[in-house]
Amino acid sequence: MASNVTLTDIPSAGLSLISASGNNGTSSIAGASACTTPASLQVGATLTVVVNATVTASSGNITNTAVGTSTTPDPTPTNTVTVVTPVATSADLTLTKVASSTSGTQGQTISYTVTLVNLGPRWPAT
Repeated sequence: MASNVTLTDIPSAGLSLISASGNNGTSSIAGASACTTPASLQVGATLTVVVNATVTASSGNITNTAVGTSTTPDPTPTNTVTVVTPVATSADLTLTKVASSTSGTQGQTISYTVTLVNLGPRWPAT
């Protein structure tokens, strides 16, 4: 049995925590992290926590790290997982221009169709 178990979720700048709820123990948000603390975790038991956050960054990457600890000796003391998520850009503009004719002569009228499309948020190119 693992005693005094704590699961802490630590978002980076660019994330604003909304809520945290777990299947075992008490979940709370304190400052910039969410914490869930069951009294203990029996062998084979699972602690699952759902953390909801709003993306406040407008570009780049957001990082979210979770750390699991216990006062019971653990052969793997570093129980840390980090996920990096790219933030979709706010616009993805595409511009095209097409002439009504492939060639022109003096006095001829040529029209151009110019189209600007916003394809919306997209994952940044890597």
